[in-house]
Amino acid sequence: MIRTMVVDDDALVRLGLVDLLDQDPELTVVADAVDGLQAVELARGHRIDVALMDIRMPRLDGIAATRRLRQLPDAPRVIALTTFDLDEYVYQALAAGADGFLLKDTPPAEIARAVHVVASGQGMLHPAAARRLIDRYHRVGARRGWPPGAGSPGSPRARATCCVNSRTGSPTRRSRACWGCGRAPSRRMSAGS
Repeated sequence: MIRTMVVDDDALVRLGLVDLLDQDPELTVVADAVDGLQAVELARGHRIDVALMDIRMPRLDGIAATRRLRQLPDAPRVIALTTFDLDEYVYQALAAGADGFLLKDTPPAEIARAVHVVASGQGMLHPAAARRLIDRYHRVGARRGWPPGAGSPGSPRARATCCVNSRTGSPTRRSRACWGCGRAPSRRMSAGS
């Protein structure tokens, strides 16, 4: 059984989410809160696996509440839920420790599925937010000189293009920092080959 908490200052939204989650036999709503402060208080008294957290609320917003929840000993996973499709909210929610980000226009079945996905240790992003994060990653990578399709720094493919050739052990590339291992080149590497 996945134990959930719904946090939203809008009573109609909160009750709708509670009703939605209660329809799933593998989910149980153990708490619902009207703001971030109440959510943190309730989380201290209940074992919660996943919290659905509105972002814009009085007293303590969902970003700050997520940050506080993630500091608890048995921290629940958090899915940020908002009406506002703003990159700023996505970045802030993830930086605060959220495991997911959904818009309130997400179909009900997808919200319930997101709770299952996040409870299993995976992340869940609204498709539009995921697309923008991917695009941002590509822009940042291009500015930093990451080779297209090379994966992320330290990935197996990136290590294969490391500044030190794995066969000879000699420096093979000049750059600000190695894509494969992240090391800054020494003077010898920068002036050599």
